[in-house]
Amino acid sequence: MTIQSLNSRIFYDTFVAATTYFERHIDAINDLNVFPVPDGDTGTNMYQTLSGMKNRVTYVDTYSVQHLSKLLSDAALWEGRGNSGIILSQIFKGIYLGLKDKDLTTINIVSSSLECAFNSAYASIANPTEGTILTVLRDIAEESGQQIRTKRTFSDLLAALSIKAKESVDSTPNHLELLRDAGVVDSGAYGLEIFLRGIHLHLSGQDVKNVDIELRIPAKDGEGVQNLIKNHDSTEAIYGYCTQFVLKSSVGIEDIRELFVDLGLSLVVAGDSGIYRIHIHTETPGDSINVATTVGSISEVSLEDMERQSAAIMDAAMEEKRESKNQNTGETCAHSGFVAVATGSGIKQIFRENGALAIISGGDSMNPSVAEIAEVLDSIKCESIFLLPNNKNIVSTAKQAADLSKNSVVVIPTKSIAEGLECSAEFDPNSTAELNEETLTEVMSNVRTLLIFKAERTAHIGDVDFQKGDYGAILDESPLPFKGTASEILSESLKFSGAYDCDQITILLGENVTEYERIDLERLLLDQFGDFYHDAIQIIEGKQPNYEFIVALLSS
Repeated sequence: MTIQSLNSRIFYDTFVAATTYFERHIDAINDLNVFPVPDGDTGTNMYQTLSGMKNRVTYVDTYSVQHLSKLLSDAALWEGRGNSGIILSQIFKGIYLGLKDKDLTTINIVSSSLECAFNSAYASIANPTEGTILTVLRDIAEESGQQIRTKRTFSDLLAALSIKAKESVDSTPNHLELLRDAGVVDSGAYGLEIFLRGIHLHLSGQDVKNVDIELRIPAKDGEGVQNLIKNHDSTEAIYGYCTQFVLKSSVGIEDIRELFVDLGLSLVVAGDSGIYRIHIHTETPGDSINVATTVGSISEVSLEDMERQSAAIMDAAMEEKRESKNQNTGETCAHSGFVAVATGSGIKQIFRENGALAIISGGDSMNPSVAEIAEVLDSIKCESIFLLPNNKNIVSTAKQAADLSKNSVVVIPTKSIAEGLECSAEFDPNSTAELNEETLTEVMSNVRTLLIFKAERTAHIGDVDFQKGDYGAILDESPLPFKGTASEILSESLKFSGAYDCDQITILLGENVTEYERIDLERLLLDQFGDFYHDAIQIIEGKQPNYEFIVALLSS
């Protein structure tokens, strides 16, 4: 499409398209994440920021471009996630300032917006570092100033800036030794490159959902990233907590920054007009929170254990190597073994610890095919294999794959991860197939599954209404009527399900549950259940998508 001037419809649609294109690159961006900490969440944080903005701002045809950009800027401040997401929020603030009171019929507004975006982002960071998203932002801002002399349309200009962004990202290891050692480019810079490319593709009339993409990957299959984490693990240094919150205060931004500058690293202070988004890496998050409350009120508190996130990267790398070995060389067992279908790095780790010969990725909305399951089964050398599908929609597929396999396969029709995990804990590789089948079938019948989730759309299930964006609960496929936060609904659901009659309750935390939310949940359950909490309830990081909590309630 040829665009000579901006209007609010084009502006909004381009933002949505670039966000959609960005989503296809989340994992690739995460895999490059080593600076300032290798916690593997840059792509996730940037996408959650963009997605949150999209959810907050609904297009109205009476909006001007300037008003729409102000709404997106305000939404970005509230939705900013992580170091990269908060810098991204400052970029949108700069875009708004660059568009404010400007003539929208000239491509000069691109240059003014990018210049303001760089100044805004740069000013928000306590210790700016070259070789990051800031470097790329400055390079494309300078390039836009040169290109507007020759380019005639917005799409032509964005094409040139997209090329410049790629060149700038390529150069980030030249600025930052940590990137060179890890064999990666800067992940936040790459995220900005992707978003800019999404804008260019949309303006040039291409379908961002289906256009071919080329992903940047770490050198040597991520060996440098893994070595970086290993070297860190051999020292006494710790990464601490990624601490974030919104602060409402009448104190000016420079004085706000001074309050936190000595409390940790990677300090970013974004915002104005009395509302600030604070981001800091610190070993003592309580100190930052306490300081903040002396000058105002806080909300949207998030604590993430970066040490744990970094360790998860190593776990994922080991899992990938193990699965590759299982599928390519075949795993051998003496008598019986089991294979599980699962998603979520923490859940997969539990299955591995319980002795799984192989784990097939799959679950809600990503079910493996008959051929994929059969291929894994056939790669294993074992007298008998037990297959745990762990999802009601995969049971029939699992049975078909078992029939096609050259091995002797018994399908235990587990309909949930909760049932599958409890069965895997009781599996005995040295027992006979008949006894294992009898034992697992009995265990499965003694497990109830509780799911706590955020509704993606408004729906009516049974007698319960689920509103989009609210949390809800389902117990063994029956909806529960409880309302509140995810932790509050979990607490009420446990009481409803007769938790005190259970022998064991296992709570799996989803990938979006923060450390702060985990601590809050532990306090809530301790207050509610007292000694029973210590005796019968365990909380484990499942890292599963779609569900805040998956709960297995086991009774004898």
